[in-house]
Amino acid sequence: MLDPIYFSDIAAAAAYWRDRPWKKWRVDVTAGPDRRPSFARTFYAAGRDCGAAERAVRANTVGLIPRRARFSVRLAGPRELGCVATRGDSLAS
Repeated sequence: MLDPIYFSDIAAAAAYWRDRPWKKWRVDVTAGPDRRPSFARTFYAAGRDCGAAERAVRANTVGLIPRRARFSVRLAGPRELGCVATRGDSLAS
């Protein structure tokens, strides 16, 4: 099963990656029925846009994913990347 999406994490991801040319993307790959996928994996890729991240995952996972897999791409949030706020960090600025 895929991890739940935290809306605060999505907002923090959008704020953090806004001014950076290279972003980290979360690529969820699923295959099978929507309710009970027989294959579900999450990959993280760097790229300038979501299309580049999806192409990178497709190119680097040849033979590992089913042929008719579905790809869902979104910005990786700081919580899922393991980031912790330090004293000088502020996502609001």
